[in-house]
Amino acid sequence: MGNDKKRLTIIEKELKAKEEQRKAEIAAIPPSLSNVPGYGGNRYRPPTPPSPPDWSFWLHMPEVRLWQAVALSMNIDPDSLKGHPQGWMAGPGSGPIFTDNSFSSSEQRVTFDKRLRLLAANKSVKNGFSPGTLSMDHPAYNSVRLSEFSPWAQSIGWDIPAELVAIARKHDEQPGAAAAQKDASVTPAKVSPSGTATSTQDKPQKPKGCTWRDIMAAPWPKQQGFDLAAALSNKIPKWLDNETAIMHRGTAPEPTLWNPAGIAICMATNAPRRKWTMQPRTLDNVIRAHFTEFLQEWEAFLRYR
Repeated sequence: MGNDKKRLTIIEKELKAKEEQRKAEIAAIPPSLSNVPGYGGNRYRPPTPPSPPDWSFWLHMPEVRLWQAVALSMNIDPDSLKGHPQGWMAGPGSGPIFTDNSFSSSEQRVTFDKRLRLLAANKSVKNGFSPGTLSMDHPAYNSVRLSEFSPWAQSIGWDIPAELVAIARKHDEQPGAAAAQKDASVTPAKVSPSGTATSTQDKPQKPKGCTWRDIMAAPWPKQQGFDLAAALSNKIPKWLDNETAIMHRGTAPEPTLWNPAGIAICMATNAPRRKWTMQPRTLDNVIRAHFTEFLQEWEAFLRYR
């Protein structure tokens, strides 16, 4: 009996000593880190300067994601940005979420976020950009060509690495690049039958959108569980409710005008919570045979997808 009490006393003293040691270690933590969850398990990792890009790799990419282009514009290797382990909790459509220690400072992270928002806004209205690959998840996952991104970034005053400046300079040196940057839709001078030259600033007529009847007059491929006629006339699904597919959102009695090439692009692009994606070849004949005025946009999607 007496031996058991002695052993318990010894164990209590050892536990008390360990507790005092743990308290001393916690007290020694700097105040800014004293509330870090999981001290002793999840170690604090201070921000480290991001790795510079491997330009021998990135300069040969035909297209990059918007968030990757922004990282490159800040001389950050996109592959060095670490996805947040709890990023999935933000749900679909939330865009890329990176850990704080992916950036060297909070100011750098703020700059990254602002640049991404600005690029996505300009890309969505095709401000000098080709359509590129469209993501139905989040605009940050859309694609852009560095040959178009670099001159645009420089034109709005961004400080970009020398490698991107060289791309912008090469773009500007191409014949007609300045005019194309000012207005991508400017056409060369034409001569009328009477011999009169028209202005070089003439713009080609932008295709007018198609009504529901126009769209449904074409033989669109069938997809089990999806009714295109209902989707365009009743509750529009989220993956189709965007500026790619809708050219003009009408209010009664004015009809909504659709972009058939945009509808096909949305169908051929992965979308969250949609279990199917159509093959572009099944949609190609529809656009070529019934919506030739939208063929240029469709072919651009096929080239850069």
